[in-house]
Amino acid sequence: MIPNCKQLKYSSEEIKIGKINNENVYSKVISSNSFLAPNSSIAISHQISNLKEIIKADLMATYENEFYPSPISYDDTTKIATINKINSTNIILRSGHESWGSTTFTIILEYTKNES
Repeated sequence: MIPNCKQLKYSSEEIKIGKINNENVYSKVISSNSFLAPNSSIAISHQISNLKEIIKADLMATYENEFYPSPISYDDTTKIATINKINSTNIILRSGHESWGSTTFTIILEYTKNES
């Protein structure tokens, strides 16, 4: 018998996906076409108001028609990309010793909000 699984929904708009500890849990997909220079960071705006807590953050990079799930490493350990941190306005991505030219970074966030 196949167990009941949550229905997966993805959107660039905020969607309510459930509850945890009596708090609403939301999901949002953020996509950015960016250049990530060596040993540097970029800030990608998530445009989430009243962010309280990140439950889950997944990162995927699309580079030269290939897909790299997090943790991202391209053929060796010097070309890496990772979520460094998430604050109230941005997702900060960090690179290793090599750049990521013309890359699409897709981040799926699950989070709670300060709701009144």
